[in-house]
Amino acid sequence: PVNEGAMSVRLGMKGSPAVAEELAVHEAIELAQYAQSHLHLVKISTAGSVELVRQAKAKGIPVSCSVSALHLHSNETILETFDENYKVIPPLRTEEDRMALWRGLEEGTIDAIVSDHSPQDTEAKQVEFEYAEPGISSVEHVFSLLMAAAPEGFELTRIIEALAVKPRQILQLEVAHVEEQSVANLTLFHPTRTYAVLPDQMRSKSKNTPLLQQTLTGQVLAILQGTQTFINT
Repeated sequence: PVNEGAMSVRLGMKGSPAVAEELAVHEAIELAQYAQSHLHLVKISTAGSVELVRQAKAKGIPVSCSVSALHLHSNETILETFDENYKVIPPLRTEEDRMALWRGLEEGTIDAIVSDHSPQDTEAKQVEFEYAEPGISSVEHVFSLLMAAAPEGFELTRIIEALAVKPRQILQLEVAHVEEQSVANLTLFHPTRTYAVLPDQMRSKSKNTPLLQQTLTGQVLAILQGTQTFINT
């Protein structure tokens, strides 16, 4: 799918309108309010959805939501390349939507950032855009996408919170702390280090990412989990 609008007409593709997502978000919020239950919305993508969540939180409705790193990084204009690796669900939206997502993240309307890691085999992607399976292999490059796209002055601590703290709070899991004698649960990163995205250096068996051969800024150096250590060479 692609976002319905001028770009879908220009590309000659069937569009997925923003209102379809927003109607679903509105319905879910109304049901959550009626049932007095917590609601978590996965991967909102439009300015209208951000506003609906903002209003719901202002009313005290227990709703949380996430956004994908790719939707914070790219807008629908990148589809002019017809790169099937940018085909995702929900589709990439307008630049106005993308910036609304960043504002929602900054103010706390959007709680969490997800990788939306959806690996696909080669045969599912190397076809015409219309017939390609949606999804992107992105878990290895989430931090880099955010470093490349964050508006000037956006606080790094807010990005870390949305990646590492808020998801645990939403799932009612213990938040990891750096303390003596505690089990290691750390990610070491360098916010300005650059690296090239090369297929033979990706850990994922799937390579369906539009970032191949690009140079990115912001690299995860190592992950320490209990007695296991993963070093990014």
